[in-house]
Amino acid sequence: MKELSERLTELRSQKQKFVRQLRDKEEEMESVAQKVEALRQELRKMERAKKEVSVLDDACWKLGHGTTGLKCKCA
Repeated sequence: MKELSERLTELRSQKQKFVRQLRDKEEEMESVAQKVEALRQELRKMERAKKEVSVLDDACWKLGHGTTGLKCKCA
């Protein structure tokens, strides 16, 4: 009976350890998910800016300035 009690105590201890590890991993995953979402938002922002620069560059070429939007002063 004593052996069973000791084994049960050991198993409960291991269970608590695993529960803590699981909680830590879940928190880590949530943190990583938030970072991924922030990176996705930043990527969308950069893609919009890139598209805008491309549109401005095209407009400068169409106006006959013969230069890139980064150097053109018309916009």
